[in-house]
Amino acid sequence: QLRMTKMRKQLKLCISLLANSMKAGNSFTQALRHVTGDLDEPLAGEFKVLLNENRLGIPLETALNNMARRVPCNEMQALVRGVILQQQTGSNLVHILNTIFQTLQDREELRNKISVLTIQGKISGIVCVSVPFFMFMLMSKAQEGYSDVMMNTPMGHLLLLACGFLMALGSGLIYKIVSFKF
Repeated sequence: QLRMTKMRKQLKLCISLLANSMKAGNSFTQALRHVTGDLDEPLAGEFKVLLNENRLGIPLETALNNMARRVPCNEMQALVRGVILQQQTGSNLVHILNTIFQTLQDREELRNKISVLTIQGKISGIVCVSVPFFMFMLMSKAQEGYSDVMMNTPMGHLLLLACGFLMALGSGLIYKIVSFKF
């Protein structure tokens, strides 16, 4: 998971470097060689494997698909599909790479916005769960004997159990609402 997160962060830089290298007049494989030298691990290693496969005679399309299988993330899939599409149709790869870069940038911005907006829901969930405990303890301290009925009778135990179940259910629902998979 940590490796994939690091690759996702590096992939945006990689696509930008590829596009800039190709704008400078390099072919795609030359741009890959340049980018491999500029990137850190783990993504640099994946591109080295791609270049080695290509040098050994494996077609670039197959080598790209192998890399997409080794790095199973949507960002890498977009890059591989874009390059393969360009090779099949002969379109402008720099434009495709810039479009993919912009899409990844927009996606990251959206992830950050969603993360910030869901914090409010998470905090409200924490407050909803902690306020009843806090109020019960406060009322018990303010008035002696207030909690005796809840703590010492079977009906009080049943009510505390029901409250605990409903609070757990509510916090689970709030967590489900504010959790997103990107």
